[in-house]
Parts: sequence; C-alpha cells; structure tokens
Amino acid sequence: MKATLEFRVPAKNITTQDIPIINNTDKDWSIKVSLTGEQKKNYSMFYSDPKQNKEFMVKKKSTDYFHLHFAPKMQCVCEARLELFNPITNDKFEYELKGFGEEPVAEDHIVINCKARDST
Repeated sequence: MKATLEFRVPAKNITTQDIPIINNTDKDWSIKVSLTGEQKKNYSMFYSDPKQNKEFMVKKKSTDYFHLHFAPKMQCVCEARLELFNPITNDKFEYELKGFGEEPVAEDHIVINCKARDST
C-alpha cells in the first residue's frame, strides 16, 4: 500500500499522526520501521517515538499504533519516506511524507495599558 501524508504545522509546534496496525492473526507481529530522507529536505523534522525507531510489536488479536511526529523548527518544506514492513505477512506500507512548517504562532501575551483620560 502506498499513501501520502501531508502536515501543516506552525513552526515550533508538534503534531502527531497515529497510524493504526490491526493484527487479527494468532501471531504477534514485529513491524520493521524505516524513516528516511535527505537532510537538505529537512527529513529529520519527522520522527517516531524512541521505542518505535527500528521496529515495534503488535500483539496478536489487537491493534497498536505507530506514532509519527512532525515538529518543524522554522518555516520550511520537509519531505521524508516512511516504510512499515511486516515480515510475517510480507505486507509493506509506504508513506510519502510532506510537511510544511508555517509561520509560528505568537509566544507571549501582549498587554496594553490604557489610562482613562480625565475629561475635566
């Protein structure tokens, strides 16, 4: 299966996309993970949980999630490729990742102090 995931996130923010893996079989699965790209395309702004970097387990008769994060540090366009491979079923899920780091949101509150004018 091939798909494209597109993210639009203000710079200095993080979003997470949970990708479900449904195991209806009688065997546990060890899903192999490959997240790759070119440094000049800022692929490292996509990442997974540390315990899912190389592989993760999906227990039999259950659903688990691969947690994909996108955290742009600045305004940018990012591209990467995610592959999730199940060696037991030989299923490969390929995702083309496109991320857009947009203008950051305000980080501080602006307080305006107004004094009422005395009309006398």
